[in-house]
Amino acid sequence: EGLLIRGGAVLEAAQKATCVVFDKTGTLTLGSLAVTASYTPAPLPEATLAFLRGLFPSTVALQPSALAHLLAATAEQGSEHPVAKAIVQTLPKRPHAPPLPTCDDFKVFPGQGVSCNIGGRAVRVGKASWLNFQGKCMAAVELDGSVIGCFNVHDEVRPGAPAVVADLQARGVQVYICTGDESEAAARVANECGIKSHNVFTGVMPDEKGEVVANLQREGEQVVFVG
Repeated sequence: EGLLIRGGAVLEAAQKATCVVFDKTGTLTLGSLAVTASYTPAPLPEATLAFLRGLFPSTVALQPSALAHLLAATAEQGSEHPVAKAIVQTLPKRPHAPPLPTCDDFKVFPGQGVSCNIGGRAVRVGKASWLNFQGKCMAAVELDGSVIGCFNVHDEVRPGAPAVVADLQARGVQVYICTGDESEAAARVANECGIKSHNVFTGVMPDEKGEVVANLQREGEQVVFVG
């Protein structure tokens, strides 16, 4: 149901597949991401806190992590990425507060994150590795070159995904994950789905996924990519 197949050649190729490569988000997982925790990696300087409080006036006292979350959401307002949507949808409560400010010079870096100017300051939000941040988190927000906030984001595995993987493996088909996410998030999904750790490709940019498939094909594999 809901499956469109163009031509019998596709079915014939699928029957001959020796390996299946799954994109992760929205394929093996539900794609409904949620921020489970936001925090500051270190105490924020008073000048940074003053800038953030000026940007985000509130009738209630906001923790530094909440202020960093608001900055990230301001930058991510124009992004369609699932992690960006999760950050925006889980905004800290600010009763009777004005809307989020606008950002200037908004740029998207596929598979990495976004950059913009907010209140005359340079802001980037994206993967920790892109921001050269060593902490373990799915995403982080940077102000003028310093990471001020981190986000843990969770995406539930589809209820039927482990059974599909097990069925493929029982047929002798190798199963892989190919994702742009960091290794920790990918490892969790692989573990829940029963996929071997050495069959997980992480940090793969959208325009690099074709090369992952091509490399497997050069090794003699008949590859089906799902995503």
